[in-house]
Amino acid sequence: MEVPPKVKIRKPTGVFIVCGLVFLNFGLYQFIQDFMAMRNAEVETPVIITALVIGLDVLCALSAIWALLGDNAGRISMLAFLSLSMLWSVFVLIFAISKAEKDAAGYYDASIFVFGFSLLKPLFLLGLSWWYFTQQKVVAYYKQDNNYGLF
Repeated sequence: MEVPPKVKIRKPTGVFIVCGLVFLNFGLYQFIQDFMAMRNAEVETPVIITALVIGLDVLCALSAIWALLGDNAGRISMLAFLSLSMLWSVFVLIFAISKAEKDAAGYYDASIFVFGFSLLKPLFLLGLSWWYFTQQKVVAYYKQDNNYGLF
């Protein structure tokens, strides 16, 4: 009795779209934005903070490429690094709000609120990524060639 060959699941189109958005927004765009912010800062950024921020941007971009290649570990690492990157941004926002001081007119600096609203797009992309990459058909695609036995 012969066992029929397993049908290979094609890569869902959304994988290309979401991985591309993650690479561009959390990887490339965020890297350029963070690099320019540190370069134009009034005070010198500590080396550990620089390594953490730039490292998260690079790891987000690389894990998006890894997930695009179809590896389940790449999918999981992309979701993990996206979550860490967003968590870092929220931490920076909370720190900026806690250190904010009123000016002579009694108002807070508007740049804090602009930074807070600028987190809406990455937060939406994080939610989209988690929603899409945990769907049953996408998980089935990633697990079809999973040789790790862990995920």
